[in-house]
Amino acid sequence: SGGSDSVVPQAKIIGSSPSGSSARQGNMFVFSMSYQPEFCYQHRKDGYPGCLNPNPIWKSSLTIHGLWPEFTDGSWPSTCSDEKFSQQTVDDIGLNRFELYWPNVKVRSGEDGYMRFWDHEWTKHGTCTGLRQDAYFKTALDNALATPDIVGDNYGESVKKVDLIQGFVDASSASQSSTGDAANMFVAVCDHSGKYLSEVRVCLDMDDNGFPAGVCECPTTVLNEGQCHDDINIPVFPSDALEER
Repeated sequence: SGGSDSVVPQAKIIGSSPSGSSARQGNMFVFSMSYQPEFCYQHRKDGYPGCLNPNPIWKSSLTIHGLWPEFTDGSWPSTCSDEKFSQQTVDDIGLNRFELYWPNVKVRSGEDGYMRFWDHEWTKHGTCTGLRQDAYFKTALDNALATPDIVGDNYGESVKKVDLIQGFVDASSASQSSTGDAANMFVAVCDHSGKYLSEVRVCLDMDDNGFPAGVCECPTTVLNEGQCHDDINIPVFPSDALEER
């Protein structure tokens, strides 16, 4: 497992079946997890509330960016139905789960625009899954990647990319997978310099009902998004930075 510091449950297969209200497109998923300290560094001059007062858990656990249906040829669908995002979905699942595991750090809770991030993810990506809106969000939250201890243990330090990827493999079901090379199922994404961890993406099979069904090897297009150098810095929140980098 990812250890005691990892608050996000490890990926697992979801077994319920949807009554889809949108057309399913794609034959796999890319599940993208963000490292909030790097996002906040990139936006350090924007005064985002969640960056000025971040949850300490985000130092050791990546949070959800999105669950994106794609095709194994590298193409992806977008905005597949006109079903509107419903705030009631968030309320029904539990706002606290979103705020911890899928946070919108740009807007203070309850203020105008606070739901915009989830609205965007549903409208652009969720409508292409064939899943009901509640099933889409719950599936993403239930399948959030466990963050290995190597992240929190090296906050502000440097790690080997191969060790980071192996940590995510070990913290998930990928090490038991028989569908290919586990190291090619996860992609570390860095800032434009290739030095600082920004995101980790994992590729997931899609079952006949449109749900994630375990890790799989990523298409070349997804692997090519991982432009990190062999040594990766685990960035800190700007509020923790002792000096400009």
